[in-house]
Amino acid sequence: MKSFLLHSLDAVYLRLLKFIEFIIMLFSSILILVVFSGVISRYFLNASLAWSEELSRFLFVWIMLLAAVLVNEKSGHMRFDYLVQHVPRKVASFIRIVALLIVALISLVLIRGGVTITLESTDWLSPALQVPYAAVNCILVISFTLILFQTIRRLISQIISFYSDVRKNSQA
Repeated sequence: MKSFLLHSLDAVYLRLLKFIEFIIMLFSSILILVVFSGVISRYFLNASLAWSEELSRFLFVWIMLLAAVLVNEKSGHMRFDYLVQHVPRKVASFIRIVALLIVALISLVLIRGGVTITLESTDWLSPALQVPYAAVNCILVISFTLILFQTIRRLISQIISFYSDVRKNSQA
């Protein structure tokens, strides 16, 4: 049975995922409007909106990295399950643990790189919008911190499952 604290943390986490879904929908809607206005301006008014290309690029980066968080939460990313499905349960569980450790390590590397890039780009302004590139780059830190959190949750669950299987086999 989950403790009150764990239940509360899960509730906050689920709200965070809903908020991310909302942000993705909002940014996608804005992206559609911005690209559409850029096309209309270019082809019908014979004038290019410099800011529209820049904003659409920034929105796209945020949408994709936030979507990665949702895909990771649902384990919807591409993976190769053939090996895991054709080995004993303990071995499969061990392979999953190793894979999750690799994902956690990659996430840590990307978080560190994201922090470095974000800090280095605070004074670097985008040409059209005059927005600090740090506002765009910080999504690396945000998204991969959330992916790391998800991976740690999944890793804990997988380790508990692994030791549960080991215990069952040693008692049998």
